[in-house]
Amino acid sequence: MLARDPGEERDPRRPAVAPTKLAQFGKELDALRQSQSELAELVKRLDSREAAQANRISRGEVDAAVRRFLSTAESAAQPTAAAEPTEAPATGKDLLEELLALEDQAEIHAFWQKLREDGRIDEVIAAFEARAGADPTNPEVQLQLGQAYLQKIQDVGNGPLAGALATKADQAFDAALAADPQHWDARFHKAIALSFWPPVFGKQNAAISQFEQLAAQQALLPVSPEHAQTHLLLGNMYQQIGASEKAIAAWKAGLVLFPDNADLAAQLALVKASQGDG
Repeated sequence: MLARDPGEERDPRRPAVAPTKLAQFGKELDALRQSQSELAELVKRLDSREAAQANRISRGEVDAAVRRFLSTAESAAQPTAAAEPTEAPATGKDLLEELLALEDQAEIHAFWQKLREDGRIDEVIAAFEARAGADPTNPEVQLQLGQAYLQKIQDVGNGPLAGALATKADQAFDAALAADPQHWDARFHKAIALSFWPPVFGKQNAAISQFEQLAAQQALLPVSPEHAQTHLLLGNMYQQIGASEKAIAAWKAGLVLFPDNADLAAQLALVKASQGDG
């Protein structure tokens, strides 16, 4: 699904003004100091009678020194050239675009982890919300919003906030299914999210219903490797509520379609072993 590392962030230790600009400023400051020193020396010589008699200083020499000092001071007072433009920090929208450009699941996972470490996950979720609000009938956009909420749940642990985020995710998946009732990814993620609710909330039957709809939908579609997960998880949910026969039937149906699936085979092997022990 989702998922983009932000562009290189500017080092806060890097000066806003380029080194060449700093060097120019230093030269101007040195010139100002030199002119000031020359003027001070002339004043000193004027105040000394002995120097005035032994080494006459012309009025023109004094005027020239004053002009040099004023010219240098005026030049140094001029505003320096504008600093070289620096790259603006990435916004939440920028990060969202980077995330959506990724395709490899390992890279997607690493990107979300980086957002957590940088404390920017809320900015990205806000960008997802704005995007979904601007395109409410786009099932992909709504699906991605729901997935973003599920990512945030990992940061808050068990508690009321996790429940609120799970509810928002479910609503986003519903919006995707309202736009496209046959959207496999949206229904699969809705079923998965419902299956993670603690049993006390009674979401198991709702999750089972979603997995059953997926199984029926898949029967009309070309066989695809990810469809094996529907049969596996449906069987697992049946097992959770004590419907062992339905669980076995779900796993067997999946194994017929996906005979090389190790997870389905393992579940049936466990059932066979338990029955043999009995």
